[in-house]
Amino acid sequence: MAQANLKGFFYGVIVTGGMFAVALLFATQGREEVKVEQKIQRVEKRIDDKRFDAEFDQRWNGNKPTAKNSDTTADEKELADLKSQQKQLEADNSQSAADFRDAMSEAGGNAPGEVKTKAKQDLEKALAKGSKPQ
Repeated sequence: MAQANLKGFFYGVIVTGGMFAVALLFATQGREEVKVEQKIQRVEKRIDDKRFDAEFDQRWNGNKPTAKNSDTTADEKELADLKSQQKQLEADNSQSAADFRDAMSEAGGNAPGEVKTKAKQDLEKALAKGSKPQ
């Protein structure tokens, strides 16, 4: 009797550990997306500030054209790099989510957003066997 209780306990620990690992994976991916989004906003703000300063200087100096600031070019390149990194993260996350759903369905579990009732599972099993549902 005690051994059966330990089996259940260890089975619960294994299942809970796996679920925790998946939750931790999704949590860390979300943080990286937020960090990239914050960097994008900071770089966009710097570019806007530099454009404003350049326009202000041009108007203050009597409409004399000023050379484009090399810092603005570097910021625009950094912005393009960050946006491509953001797109890559989004693609990786959508692929990870699809892989997770496939793995859950193969294991017989419910994929996120999919709720199966006992009756629906029984119906699917009966249809898979080719018999009529009860």
